Amino acid sequence: MTRHQEMAFGLAVSIAVFFAICVSSASAAPATVSGVVTTPTAGPPSPKDSQANVLAMNVDSGLYGDADTANRKGAYSLKLPAGKWALLTSFIEPGKRAGSFLSAAIVTKSGQHRAMPPLTLKQFKKPRKRKRHKKRHHKQPAAKVSNVNPRDGRPYPGEAYAVKAFGVVGGDADLAMLGRGMEDIVITDIVGSSECEFTVVEWTHRDLIEKEINLQQSEYFDPATRVEQGHLIDPEIFIRGRVEDRRGTPPRVAMVAWLEDAKTGAKISPEVSVVDLGTGFFAAVERFTTLIVRDLICARAKGSPPPEVVPGKGGGEGPSKPTGPKPVANTYSGSFSGTADAEDVHWEWSGNVFLDAAQDHQSPPGGAPPGDYRDFTVTEGTVFASVEGETDEGCKYSASGSNDLEAGFGSGLLTVQLDVPDPAYMLFLINSGQIKGTSTCDEDGITLPIFPYLAVTKEARISDTTTLAGSEDQLPFPDEFDYRSTWSLAPG
Repeated sequence: MTRHQEMAFGLAVSIAVFFAICVSSASAAPATVSGVVTTPTAGPPSPKDSQANVLAMNVDSGLYGDADTANRKGAYSLKLPAGKWALLTSFIEPGKRAGSFLSAAIVTKSGQHRAMPPLTLKQFKKPRKRKRHKKRHHKQPAAKVSNVNPRDGRPYPGEAYAVKAFGVVGGDADLAMLGRGMEDIVITDIVGSSECEFTVVEWTHRDLIEKEINLQQSEYFDPATRVEQGHLIDPEIFIRGRVEDRRGTPPRVAMVAWLEDAKTGAKISPEVSVVDLGTGFFAAVERFTTLIVRDLICARAKGSPPPEVVPGKGGGEGPSKPTGPKPVANTYSGSFSGTADAEDVHWEWSGNVFLDAAQDHQSPPGGAPPGDYRDFTVTEGTVFASVEGETDEGCKYSASGSNDLEAGFGSGLLTVQLDVPDPAYMLFLINSGQIKGTSTCDEDGITLPIFPYLAVTKEARISDTTTLAGSEDQLPFPDEFDYRSTWSLAPG
């Protein structure tokens, strides 16, 4: 932890506002609190390279009232019920820095509009010693039912969730830094969700918060403003996650999350994940938190089962029809083949390929329907090709041989739609290798480039199975060859 992070956390703990995070609403007209964020780089955050989030926490109750991500000018806006609030700012710049700090403490009134000075690191004054007062004693009701805090009998929306610190698998110091920033990002995004009712409570710093709450009962704190004991909400479910270095060219990173029973430690949900090459990190995070809320938290609240696939008739390997969106694949592998004929030349080829997930995005390929898509790049593969032909001069030639596919975008791209029963997809698999052969006009032999278009879809296709299989009779642009390619790729 850096010195700035230590100081930031110390300031936050000093008024004990981390101890409960809830999604809530108020019937009275909310106050509007707005301003700008000054990041550690002494300027507004860059939407592509960094992100600053502002969260408002009620000092008396510990409820999160609202959260917002600062825009390209550093501006934010919060809607808050009347009350005492602390503003917490979190900042992440992948590969460089991540941290959070207490920015301001304010009091809001219903319907007011309040413009804040720029939020930045700020040292609060140490409280002065006050006259000792007797402690208040509160009878604790024995509440046992869900959605009621057994400590004080207060109800809270939905089930209580807590985000545990994300693990890091593989990678370097940059990936470790990214892992440290994930907790704040996930909390900020899910607090702002209204898809279903749920409560989020602080967990990572729970022991320090409890110590601080106990400290506030001392003579150094005014009884009228101190945070009362006995209101902490215990999580029922943990949101667990990791960021991991995934194999592939170019390098990519995956973000994975699942739910865990807070009492037993049992995994109680499937995993959701996104993958990114590093160029669209915050867009990938937006999808990631959407999946956490929609497919984990709200699916549980609505009693929806995780996505399943009904086995096909006859017990075959291929599924027939899913009961919901198909599971997102991290890999595809399979075979391809093709022929290409022109005047006095005939090409044949066949091979296999293994592709890894590279990045998630919202750019439909080739006229495909709107939605989220995942790109897959070639990790490994081989093609065997042969050719026979005759030149205009009457020289007959033939060649054959194998060639490894180039890893990365150099061998093309597979793009598959996400979160739908019948996904759209587009395939463009190419090769730039060469094979050797013989010619009746050259006793030293010849070397020819392999026919480049190994398997292509001129336009996006729709698949009704998890296996992507098809054929194409046209090249993606005009050519003199009579062309046909086939492919069959299954998710891994």
